Amino acid sequence: MDAWYLSRRGVWTNISYSRSGVLVLLEFYDIFMVSMKEGKVGSVLHVCKVYLPTQGGVQTVIQRICAGLNPRGWSSSVLTTADRDSTSVLEDKTQLRTVRSFLELFSMPIAPSLLWQVRKLASTCDIVCVHYPFPIADVAALLIGRKSAPVVVYWHSEIVSQKLSSLLVRPFTKLMLAKAAKVVVSSPPLLTHSKMLHAYRHKCVVLPFGIPQASDSKEYIAPSESNYMLMIGRHVPYKGIDVLLKAYSRCVHQLVKCDLPGLVLVGNGPLLSEHQTLAKSLGISDRVRFVVDADDQDVDTLLRASRCLILPSTLPSEAFALVQIEAMAHGRPVINTNLSSGVPWVARDGREAITVTADDVEELSAAIQRFAYDCELVDQRGEAAERRVKSEFNYTLFCDRTEALYSALCVKGSDHG
Repeated sequence: MDAWYLSRRGVWTNISYSRSGVLVLLEFYDIFMVSMKEGKVGSVLHVCKVYLPTQGGVQTVIQRICAGLNPRGWSSSVLTTADRDSTSVLEDKTQLRTVRSFLELFSMPIAPSLLWQVRKLASTCDIVCVHYPFPIADVAALLIGRKSAPVVVYWHSEIVSQKLSSLLVRPFTKLMLAKAAKVVVSSPPLLTHSKMLHAYRHKCVVLPFGIPQASDSKEYIAPSESNYMLMIGRHVPYKGIDVLLKAYSRCVHQLVKCDLPGLVLVGNGPLLSEHQTLAKSLGISDRVRFVVDADDQDVDTLLRASRCLILPSTLPSEAFALVQIEAMAHGRPVINTNLSSGVPWVARDGREAITVTADDVEELSAAIQRFAYDCELVDQRGEAAERRVKSEFNYTLFCDRTEALYSALCVKGSDHG
């Protein structure tokens, strides 16, 4: 099966998937230069479940796309759900439209007016980007007329934990994928492991996310000089925070406490109280700090001074983990898990990370100990992490690849218009 990969030069690279899942480069198509000569700059509508200020990886990706392309002449708008209808223009000049959600079913907002809003707005823009998973948007995409804007599906992750929901919406999802002009995935492994995308690989584009370069205004702190390890994420089941607390408890009770870095958990969520109680029952509450209300600046400061990032996620719902590249941009190595997603591809075992088996307390405890006591190792992998972000996940490259995709679709649309 074939797919497309946006290479560092902004070109689309045809990729063949062998039965073993090995990617083989076949040929290059310099779509980017053609589209730039045409001067095709247009308007893009992003449709998503929720948007900022509600924090989340999908929201952050959309915001960075808009903030990166708006200064280049693109017009970006976001259609999402909230507790009321509203229209506003954000600081980065993105137009935000919200439609009222009346209730949530299987953790998904029910907002009937979104259906006709998508159909209406699709006739006035050049590209519609649907950010999956968001089942009602699957249906909305099917209502877009043939002469309206092409649909790009951003496949952020599979629906993993909501099995019933996945079964109910699967027919609509397949129809949406069939309708889509392109399907964007953030890493090769996410595409390789997705059974749903198997029949649509010929229209898939691998487009890794990127982040703005970390500021150099503050003094650099080597990972080995830090006295704490960091975990950033919501207190929800698939994040594996309970596994982390148990693994860290092993370290506390088996090793010399005074030499063991502390543990800082940043985030809120429905399991926060349960995790605080678990820390007390494990006898590590004096070593674990829970930070509930941290803004972007707080997170940046904590990352900059940390020893490493720990990402103990247990399910492939964790498809990429932007926080990994945020930590790596500050020269922090990562402890992650061997999920069937892009997580272990972003930070690679033996190079920028230590990758352990998901839901394995003993392995995670051993990894924590290695980064706690091997100063040379933690610094070496931190340096490698920073190099990988600069070469593969930098913001300019991400915006160039995104613009290449959008421009090519605009050119194709005008040819058939």
